[in-house]
Amino acid sequence: LTTAVLAIAVFTTLQSFTLLIRGHRSHTPANYMLMLWLGIVCVFVVMLFLIGTGIIVRIPWLYRLPSPLYYLAFPAAWLYVRMILKDEIGLKKTDMLHAIPALLHLIEMSPYYFSSYDHKLATVMADLGSPLGGFRHAEGFLPTYLHNLFRGAQAIGYSMAMALLTRKFYQNNKSEIIRFEKVLKWIK
Repeated sequence: LTTAVLAIAVFTTLQSFTLLIRGHRSHTPANYMLMLWLGIVCVFVVMLFLIGTGIIVRIPWLYRLPSPLYYLAFPAAWLYVRMILKDEIGLKKTDMLHAIPALLHLIEMSPYYFSSYDHKLATVMADLGSPLGGFRHAEGFLPTYLHNLFRGAQAIGYSMAMALLTRKFYQNNKSEIIRFEKVLKWIK
């Protein structure tokens, strides 16, 4: 059942991502942020499928490769919401600061990325054979559970910021709500 659910999730996220890419005639910077977010969700779901089915054993070099991307998911969602609600036409120079956690995690994971195929395979096998999975390993400089805490805190922070921004938009633009009705439903 879990494999079937993961397979369906992989299919639907990839389909959504493809429809988003093909459906827009003119891609705006906000749409690129939405595509980045949905692309990261696709990668996350595919990795869950590969791990859940055990296929990751055949491609162990892929096991932790997308980890830094996970630090970009909520900033991309935040930037999308901000750009849509504030009708911004591009990113600000300071928006690049949102990528710092992903960059730091990329650097932090470099010892694992440059390790041998056999080491990566051993890590995958150990994680699949343990009830705690990847939580017990420290492929980089920090233990994996710290990254789960950091990403969880990041998710809560960005979610609160998006909710506050949306609420503020509702309060300040009551006369224009009808014009943004479809966009606001999507953001919710």
